[in-house]
Amino acid sequence: LTLQRYRLLPGLDIEYAEPDWEALPLLARHWDLSAYDAAYLQLALKRKAPLITLDARLADAYDKATAHS
Repeated sequence: LTLQRYRLLPGLDIEYAEPDWEALPLLARHWDLSAYDAAYLQLALKRKAPLITLDARLADAYDKATAHS
């Protein structure tokens, strides 16, 4: 079953994005986020895209960051 799901990947419209590795630790430190969460925040901000999360700290950082832009 897992292998069948992996075979679906080529048919999905997935765009891979490389984080800004130099800015990522600064963003994480500024918003008190893990590097993992900061990568999501960085991507959303860069793309001017909404960020949907159940993580209150990440949602708060996104709201505050977008309020200043």
